[in-house]
Amino acid sequence: MRLIPEQSPPSELPSHYDLGKTDAEIIFNNAAANRNAAISMIRQGHLSVSLYTQDLDPQVLDNENIAKYLLEMAKHYQQMQIRILVRDSTLAVKNSHVLLRLAQQLSSHIEVKTIPDVYREVRASFMVVDRKGLYYRPKASEFIGSVNFNSPARAVKLLEFFSEVWEKAVPDPHFRKLHI
Repeated sequence: MRLIPEQSPPSELPSHYDLGKTDAEIIFNNAAANRNAAISMIRQGHLSVSLYTQDLDPQVLDNENIAKYLLEMAKHYQQMQIRILVRDSTLAVKNSHVLLRLAQQLSSHIEVKTIPDVYREVRASFMVVDRKGLYYRPKASEFIGSVNFNSPARAVKLLEFFSEVWEKAVPDPHFRKLHI
């Protein structure tokens, strides 16, 4: 199920991508390119990150730079909101995923919920940053996708879907802060 319409890539890509400014569809097809796109977008955010993922994409998101930038955003921007919807966090817990540790550390900024079964047919993975930047893979099991640093219309469409799922989701117990 494709949640947003495809956008054609430009004939020439800009050399630098600015969140909220660079409107270019950048296509990627491997884990490293996915990770670099996610890091670049997160690094520039300061309002919100909404992440929809099947299993926290360990080859993409289990990365110290992502954790570092999310931590910096939470410290510098008090209103920063990080919301994560995950289908199955079992592997993330087993492997002590960096976002698991970060969510436990920053429970006032990061909320994690489990995607309800009613949305099991949606196998996409996406991230919207500051309601403008868009990272999207139609099939989370593949590394083929795109990123656009200034696609507010498509980002809003995904955020509408995200909010619908968020309202029906329940907090993921693995991401609660541990009190010892």
